This record gives sequence, C-alpha cells and structure tokens, in this order.
Amino acid sequence: MLSLIKIVIATGFVYLLWSVTKFVLRVRKIMTTLRGAAGMHKGRQTRPKQEPQKAMVKCAQCQLYVIDSDAISQQGNYFCSPEHAAAFR
Repeated sequence: MLSLIKIVIATGFVYLLWSVTKFVLRVRKIMTTLRGAAGMHKGRQTRPKQEPQKAMVKCAQCQLYVIDSDAISQQGNYFCSPEHAAAFR
C-alpha cells in the first residue's frame, strides 16, 4: 500500500512538472510573437535614431527662431529671410 502511494505522488509530481513546463513554453512563444510584432529584439525595444539637436538663432527683425544653418548672418545679426536682412539695415 505504501509503494502505491509513492507511485501516485510521483506520478502527480511528474504531471505537475509537465504542466508547468508546457505553460512556460506557451508563454514564451506568445511573448516572442508579441516582441516581433512590436519591433522588439532580444527583450529590448528599438528606438528610432534621433537627429542631433541643431542650434537655433533669433531673427533680429521679427524675433522668429530659425535653425542656425538656415539663418542669414549679417554684421553679427541673424535673419530668417533675405528680406528681413535688407529691411534691418
């Protein structure tokens, strides 16, 4: 009788381990699918590359901020357009 109880307990333990393993594998499969759908790779979310910030300067005529590379520089002042540069003189 005692050996029968041991066999039942061992069988129950094996069944429990099998059920937990099956559940974990199912969850892993779902998580892998969700990561692929969300654009994630190896548990990390990929971020779009950001452009470096550009310096902004203020137009001396209208006070509008423009990107430094797009601004017109004259006599130490910055302008948003050639018309404002001409009008400022």
